[in-house]
Parts: sequence; C-alpha cells; structure tokens
Amino acid sequence: MSNDTPSELMLENILDLTIDNLSVTTIKLYNIIEKIGEGLTLINKHGYFDVYNLKMEQLTGYTKEECNSDKNILHDLFPEKFDLKRILRKVYKLKREGDSVEFEVIIKTKYKTFLNLWVTTTLLNFKGVIWYLSLYRNVTNRKKEENALKNSIKREKEANQLKSAFLANVSHEFRTPLNGILGSVQNLKKDKDITFSQKDSLDIIEKSGRYLLNLIEDVMYLSKIESNQLKIVNSPFLLRACLMDIVEISKTKIQGKKLNFFFEFSDNLPEYVLGDDKKITYMAYQMLANAIKFTKNGSIFFRVWEETGDRIFFSVEDTGIGMEQSQIQTIFQPFKQLSPNLNKSEGSGIGLTIVHKLIELLGGDLKVESQLGKGSNFTFSLFLPVCSESQLFNEKIDKNVFPKKEDDFDNGLAIPSIEKQLSLLPKDFAEKLYLVTIKGDVNGIVSVLNKIREDDAYFKPMVERLMGLLHSFNLKEIHDIVINNLRF
Repeated sequence: MSNDTPSELMLENILDLTIDNLSVTTIKLYNIIEKIGEGLTLINKHGYFDVYNLKMEQLTGYTKEECNSDKNILHDLFPEKFDLKRILRKVYKLKREGDSVEFEVIIKTKYKTFLNLWVTTTLLNFKGVIWYLSLYRNVTNRKKEENALKNSIKREKEANQLKSAFLANVSHEFRTPLNGILGSVQNLKKDKDITFSQKDSLDIIEKSGRYLLNLIEDVMYLSKIESNQLKIVNSPFLLRACLMDIVEISKTKIQGKKLNFFFEFSDNLPEYVLGDDKKITYMAYQMLANAIKFTKNGSIFFRVWEETGDRIFFSVEDTGIGMEQSQIQTIFQPFKQLSPNLNKSEGSGIGLTIVHKLIELLGGDLKVESQLGKGSNFTFSLFLPVCSESQLFNEKIDKNVFPKKEDDFDNGLAIPSIEKQLSLLPKDFAEKLYLVTIKGDVNGIVSVLNKIREDDAYFKPMVERLMGLLHSFNLKEIHDIVINNLRF
C-alpha cells in the first residue's frame, strides 16, 4: 500500500498527464515537420542539426546522421567558396542583428546534381539558448524558366537590332535611287514642250515618290532608334527660329484643309538653348501633322512655354475626332491606324511611334489628353539649358561643327560674317535662295535655308540668323542682305 498522501498522488497524476500530452504534441509536431512541403532544419549553437526533415533529405540526398557526422558537409553542399562565405556572412549578421534573413543558394546534392534553393532563416533565442530555424524551397525549375525567358528576350532583342540595322541600310539604298527619280521628274517638268497629260503623269509620279520617300525615311529613322544607331547631337540654337520653322512647314497642310491655326510662344522663352534642334523640329512637326490628319474642321493650337528648371513644354491641341482612353496606349505602336476609314496616304503610321521613342531617348515626358468627338492634346517637355549668344557661336567653333576658312572672322569674333557666308554659297543654293527672296516666298525661304543647313554645317550660323529675321517678319532686311551679298 502506497504511503503517498492524496496531494502527492494527485500531483503525480497531473505530471503523468502533462508528459503524455507533451509526447502527443511532440509527435504531432514531428509529423507536421516531416510532411511539410519544404525542407526544414533546426541547427543548434554548436552547428549540429537537431531537426532535419524528410523533404530536406530528399533535396540533398543526405540524412540527418550523415550531416552531423561529416565535418566537411558544408563544403560538400556548397563547393563554391564564394557561396559558402556569403552564407556564413548572412548567419553572422543574423546572430548580430536578430530577426530573419532570406537568400538564394546553389547546392550540390549527394547525387552530384545542382539545385537552386531559396532559404529563409530565423534566429530563435529561448532563455539564452540559440537555434537557427531554416526553410528551404526548391526554385530550380523557376530559375530555369527565368533564364530561358532572359535568353529568349536577349535573342529577340538581338534579332530586332539586326532587323533594324538591316532596314536602316536597305532604306538608305532605296532612298538614293528614289531621290534620283524625283530629281529627274523635276527636270522633266521644266521642259516647256511637255503636254498637260504628261505633266499630270509626272505630278502623280512625284507625289507617289515623295510619299514613298517619306515612308522610307520614317522606317529608316525608327530602325536607327531601335538598333541604337541614332545619335543625339546637342548644340546651341535659336529656339524661336526653330519654332517658326515648325510653324512655316506646317502652314501648307493646315491651309490645304482650311483649318484655323493658332500658335503662341510665351514671352519668357529663352533666346538660345542647348539641344538637338532637328529632332525637336521633327517631333513637333509630327504632332502637328497628326493633329491635322485627324481634324476635318475646326482649329489647331501650337503652344510653347517654359517652366522652372530649363524645362520647355510643347503642346499641340486640336478639335478633331478625339480618342477613347483605351486607344491612347495603342497610338504609339508602329503602323497602328486609329481609324480604319483614314486614307493610308495620309501617313506612314509610325510618326507618333518615332516621337514617343525620341522623347524617351531625350529624357523628356509625354502626356496625352483626349475626348472622343472633341479633340486631343499632346504635350511633351524637354530639358533645354539656356545658352548665351556668345556660347552659340563659340561652341560651334570649339566643337569644329564647321571648318575655319581664311578671312572668316568678322570684328574679332570667332564666326564668319553673314555677308561672307552668303558670298560663299554654292551656285545652286544661291540661285534658289535668290528666286524665293525676290518673290517674298516665306515658305520657300524656309525650305531653301533648311536644305542649306542640312547640306553643310558651315552655313548653319547664317541660316540661324536669317531664320531669326523671318521670325520677326523682317522680309525687307532679309531681301537687302541676300540680294546684296549673293554671288553666282
């Protein structure tokens, strides 16, 4: 018969029940650990595995006993010294800072295969006793898919660049003979003996040829951008003269459709800025051309203003057909037609694509607002630092934009005088400039000056200053300067 008191017997029964409950809880916990879908380990402060579940054995090929008995197990699992050192640094950081860390590792299994594992390790500190609890997720297949996708994207990018480079070269080869055809057509049209029927046929050839030439040039432009062959040439230029170029070359199309045209340039615009004026002209003109194309009647507004930080804003607004919000994202895709009813001859379908890519290339921002049936507003902004007049001309000399010639210095300035440059114009350009100036043809003057600037950068300062006079509508001064100084 037991000598234990009733209180002692009750305490023993409670202790037995507690032990039984703990055993059941421990068994349940181990069952959960073994059935979990990820590898799980619990490492004590001495570096031994107290817990090493079945999934971990399946991943590595090693048992808990093998890992605890093999001193070189870490070197076997992580043959790359860099990976092992990186993991140890993570562990030290965890011990120092607590909390948890996540990282990806490549392990070498017992079967000599390699796996990518995503590891999450948490520091456990129970009354000064430390454990490291880690979960291991096999991400090998995901990693292979990611690498395959990266390689596919890389190959596609390389293929696109090759295609773009090929198109750029082929477009150039097409453009050269096409220019020859157009030149021949213009010569034939000068013949006084051609009939009206022949002239109409030549007009059709010229119109079709110019459309094809514009399409080829747009394709070549886009191809150069996509193949990273397009160069950004930043140089000082007269901003208002550039804007007037855009206005003048847009007027013909606008007048042809009998639309109202309003342009407004804020008074605080700087006179000289640093940027790529040709690309700015192209972008603004393409936006105006797009507005004209989608406006049957009403008005086109072209506004330019400056905000803080040398940022210039260009806005083109129209009262045309407008767009739904879902269409705005598609208009910058190449060859995407907004309306199937539009005549294909009204555009190549890649003008806005080029504009979008150029704005990104120049580090600008683009915003589009539109309402179906009411019109659209395209606004882009560019960072164009302000320059002084002396910088405008001195920088051109410093960067050898045009070669120095004898006696090309006027009043001690490092720039040839406008009179000197006019006297040096090639005969064909001199004759063309003379004819349009005599007629007072502003569009013609702009066209000839642009061709002169494109043909020879030496004459760019002269063109800039004549464009400035055009902007102030000072045709008499242009007439006097040009007529008195041309030599042909």
